[in-house]
Amino acid sequence: MKGDRDQVSKQEVMIFRTLRGAVAWTTSAALARAATVAGSTARLHLRRYVALGLVDVVQLHPGHRYRWVSKVPAGAAAAYLKRLKRASDILLILPLPGSVVAKLEAYAAKLEAESLGLSGSRSEVTSRAIHEFLSRATVSPSKE
Repeated sequence: MKGDRDQVSKQEVMIFRTLRGAVAWTTSAALARAATVAGSTARLHLRRYVALGLVDVVQLHPGHRYRWVSKVPAGAAAAYLKRLKRASDILLILPLPGSVVAKLEAYAAKLEAESLGLSGSRSEVTSRAIHEFLSRATVSPSKE
């Protein structure tokens, strides 16, 4: 792609993760909120993804809808996707979006209420619950 670059931003990674995890078509505004990035940032990266063939777009009013394509890209798209996946793996330490934090806190409260042997301060209970929550999550390695 003309103007392609080697660097990948944290915002690109957040958009990539959020869009790949979406179960339905989404708008750029909804994607921006979920990925905790500015709307203009989401639109910028979505245009790149569409141009590379990584994302399908349906032009609706108001708000186009986007979804990640399942086909394996080739050429420049494959190289970009490889960099994006690598950056995503490296940047796993990014702060979690607010919606995920809220779910984790709710899960922590649930564990506490069910008396699963968690005792201590609220932060200790939350920390243990987050660890428990993440250990139960299934993560499938990406295939390149």
